[in-house]
Amino acid sequence: MERFTVTYRVFAADAAEARARAEGIALEQTVEVPADVVPAGYIADEIVGQIEEIGQEGEGRFRAAISYSPDSAGHELTQFFNVIFGNSSIQKGLKVIGNPPPPWPAPMPKPGVNRSISLRWQAARKTSRPISALPKRLAQTGF
Repeated sequence: MERFTVTYRVFAADAAEARARAEGIALEQTVEVPADVVPAGYIADEIVGQIEEIGQEGEGRFRAAISYSPDSAGHELTQFFNVIFGNSSIQKGLKVIGNPPPPWPAPMPKPGVNRSISLRWQAARKTSRPISALPKRLAQTGF
């Protein structure tokens, strides 16, 4: 299955620091352990996020595109959000500026809980805000 890519704005002093931060994001958003303890094989090759591109946007600002395996999110919307935002959302100097739609077909809207899930799904597809904005919005509005 094709990987999905999340684009982050990373604030760093130079390209080396931006790459180090991107490597940290790729690990933190998936396996949540240091690189030296990641098991070889499927976990290291597929599950750990892969840096696809890093480029400078301006003074101290970099754009990092990191791809993730759909297996890292399963077929659960909450886990998909966790891969995109996760623990990196509490780091300073980091912002999601591009996120994909979930890597599987959207559920059909139904009354009640399924309708709420559908609205959150739509919000996930359109989000391009600071990482901390979406959880606050979800808490206030439910989508």
